Amino acid sequence: MADYVVIRPRDDGAARQVSDWCDELVKRSTGNGHSLIGNVDDTSPASKTSILAALAINCRLACYFGHGDNNSWLTSGSVTVDKTNVGAATGKAVVSVACKTGRDLGADAFNSGVKAWLGFKVRVAVLAPHKNRDPVGDTMVDALAVLGNSGTMQDAYDAIKQGFDQLADDYDTGSLSGRHDSVAGYMASIVLRDYVSLDGASSFVPL
Repeated sequence: MADYVVIRPRDDGAARQVSDWCDELVKRSTGNGHSLIGNVDDTSPASKTSILAALAINCRLACYFGHGDNNSWLTSGSVTVDKTNVGAATGKAVVSVACKTGRDLGADAFNSGVKAWLGFKVRVAVLAPHKNRDPVGDTMVDALAVLGNSGTMQDAYDAIKQGFDQLADDYDTGSLSGRHDSVAGYMASIVLRDYVSLDGASSFVPL
């Protein structure tokens, strides 16, 4: 069994919703015997200092659920992690559920000593729950949960692609086609499927 850290700034509504995704992933990982040994949120607070300290904790996986852009993680619009300090996560795998951080920050991280970086090259769609269901979040968690079962980073990447491919079908003609947001859900699923990215050691097993 292995240790891991999570970072979720919870600095607005969308970030609070993806923090709920993080909570579910933590439940799954804990159920598999893994230990959460670092947890940064808005009460920590989610400052640059707190986030870098969490990235420096001795473990093999760090998960981030929050805001970002091509080059950085952001809390309330301010940069916390970029190419100048992402090396704090050296030796770890990083899962970055944040907009566009798979474009440049993932490569910067790998070049700075991070083992692997799983992210997205586009905006991460956060659709408001409908009748207490959040299919995008559920699909994300189901895919990332493979890491808690000794999955590689490649396994998680593949699970994201497969999961969102199935979700697109569900929104298009399947069980979710009657929802008011079916078109948005379909488009979000296609984009997340096609623009997930993985930099670094794809065979790395972080948990």
